Amino acid sequence: MNFEKPHILQLTGSSGTGKSSIIREIQQRNKFERFLGDTTRIIRENEINNPEYNHISKNDFLAKFNGGGYIEPTEWHIEYNNEYYGTPNSWIGKIEKSEQNLIIAPSNVYSAKVLKSIFPSLICWVHLTLSENIRQERILKRSEISEEELSRRVNTGDTIGQKSEADYNLDTSNQSVQILASILLSFINKI
Repeated sequence: MNFEKPHILQLTGSSGTGKSSIIREIQQRNKFERFLGDTTRIIRENEINNPEYNHISKNDFLAKFNGGGYIEPTEWHIEYNNEYYGTPNSWIGKIEKSEQNLIIAPSNVYSAKVLKSIFPSLICWVHLTLSENIRQERILKRSEISEEELSRRVNTGDTIGQKSEADYNLDTSNQSVQILASILLSFINKI
């Protein structure tokens, strides 16, 4: 698929909705550059050759956060499951200068809103949804976690209002990653 100008596909969605799998599929098909956010969580086995984040220490993360290095304004916005996730402010400058198609997955909906407000005509924001039961199955497949941890991840699902603020909402149930990638690429052609 060829695009006349650089496009930015922005994906949000709760843990287990398929963001990383869909991003990998799109990158295999098209020349999309991916910007990585920062996290303090440990690297997963499947991320060794396909990083989803820049993994940094909590001290380094907090130093960067306290120095204004992230889009997120408060610790409430960056903490999830006792780890930190941040969308670097440097993304803004990189987006402004980019001549390539980009795919981004901001750390949270707040950051997605900020980026969309700065680049309204460039960003196609798609929010991924999935039933709680299927999300639970996917989360369990990718890591061994306690029942308490599983409950916390599943119950920290969609933030109120985020579905209605995205350009598109896409239920990832019962569709292959290949079909979902095709759907997402078709959305980009509409912006």
